Amino acid sequence: GKENTGLDSLHGLWQRSPLATFALIVFMISLVGMPPTAGFVGKFLIFNDALAAGLTPLAVVLAVNSVISISYYLGIAKAAFVAEGEHAETAKRPLGLGLAGACALCALGVFAVTLWFTPISGVISPNVSSISLPSLTTAARFAPPAPCSTASISPGSRRCNSRR
Repeated sequence: GKENTGLDSLHGLWQRSPLATFALIVFMISLVGMPPTAGFVGKFLIFNDALAAGLTPLAVVLAVNSVISISYYLGIAKAAFVAEGEHAETAKRPLGLGLAGACALCALGVFAVTLWFTPISGVISPNVSSISLPSLTTAARFAPPAPCSTASISPGSRRCNSRR
């Protein structure tokens, strides 16, 4: 069949499939990098490492692009909640069990990565598990760590051994 992948195919998605709309919103919030989602964890780590490496312009570009992406994602969210066009009058169709389960499992995973960041990162890389995420109830303050002395850099590595 013919698939419509344009933005107009999302019009009225909330009425046709509330679970798919909820999952779409969760995934877009994660892409923006808002806490408490996995996207926040990724952007925080990149931002933190960019500042630690003295790459402040890279950190600024990341922040600006995140703000710009919000307007793009708001357009998608608006289309999902506004009923206009030929797709708006389509009757409510329940998701298949497999698709509903996949949406729910992935949406839970987006939040689970944030909640279990430390144990997961300890398994993946021992160096990453020493990083602590800011409290999700307070605003994150991104300050570059103190510069490393050459004595604190291990042989064969360019990373500083004294992490905050």
